[in-house]
Amino acid sequence: MKIFLSACAAVFILTSYACHDEIKFSLIGCCETQITGGPVGNSKIFIPNVFTPNGDGVNEKFYVFGDSIRRIINFEIRDKLNKTVYKVVDINYPGFENAWDGKVNGVVEKGLYSIFVTIETNDGIIGSFEGKICNFPCNLEGEDDKISPENCHFPSEWGCWLYDDGCLILENPDCFE
Repeated sequence: MKIFLSACAAVFILTSYACHDEIKFSLIGCCETQITGGPVGNSKIFIPNVFTPNGDGVNEKFYVFGDSIRRIINFEIRDKLNKTVYKVVDINYPGFENAWDGKVNGVVEKGLYSIFVTIETNDGIIGSFEGKICNFPCNLEGEDDKISPENCHFPSEWGCWLYDDGCLILENPDCFE
């Protein structure tokens, strides 16, 4: 019986550490990935690489930003196992009510996700983008994870990016190292 209990305790401890390491691993590369977007016809598309759905009212939702977009043909988010966790198709722009709130099965799930977007511009040109988005709901109760702010680009930076003024908007310095 002692051997069985010792084995159970070892499995519990290893699982606990493995799960914690898995969470840490899923955040590696959060802001090291480039923003997704660029020119499509006469439009400029901006897809941030991090958002923070933690209820503070800043950078809460993830969406495609751009000028001269007619519609979003496809907007899909996949987890690290390539499972689709969010998808909308054929919506008029801006359609912010269709932004992803960072929830998977009703719960905000921190991690690095793959994004797939296809848009149509006002001049009828179709453009597709693939990239990564970091769902980082910093400062949740009991959380102490942080990420480095270098190269983090938030939804609130859309205007900065559009007008090339280079501003970087960090919402809460405590979220970042």
